[in-house]
Amino acid sequence: MNTICKKVKNNWAEYSGKTLSPQEQEAIAQHLAICAECRAFAYAQRFPAVLQKALGEPPPEPSERYYASLRQKLQSSTEVQVTSVPELLAQQSWQLIPALALLLVTITASLSYEYTRPAPTPQPLVETIIFEDSALTEQNILGAIISEDENHGI
Repeated sequence: MNTICKKVKNNWAEYSGKTLSPQEQEAIAQHLAICAECRAFAYAQRFPAVLQKALGEPPPEPSERYYASLRQKLQSSTEVQVTSVPELLAQQSWQLIPALALLLVTITASLSYEYTRPAPTPQPLVETIIFEDSALTEQNILGAIISEDENHGI
């Protein structure tokens, strides 16, 4: 925070009340135009006045009855109820029924699919011709196919 920012914060009451000299008023106004931190400070200082002006009058103070009611609610809400796990399950068991039903349906569906799905179809046998001594060329492949066809009587 530089010295001009300190001056704005220290002289805010005088600035907002317009009791500073015109030169000081102008210097602070120019600084507010360029300093985001001081602008935020100015908005924060103006907010209560703007709010009061918008509302017309300050809100009334809460009654003692309101404070007594609030204290009673706070005291009653701080009491902790300890519940064991079996008691909690007994109280909340109705919430488990949909989850258990979904689990049962999922298991039944997966088992029925496993036992009713069709058997896999056998893949056709593919004969592989391996040329150990010769290179794999088009002529060698065609020759192997022709010789296989002659062996099978095609």
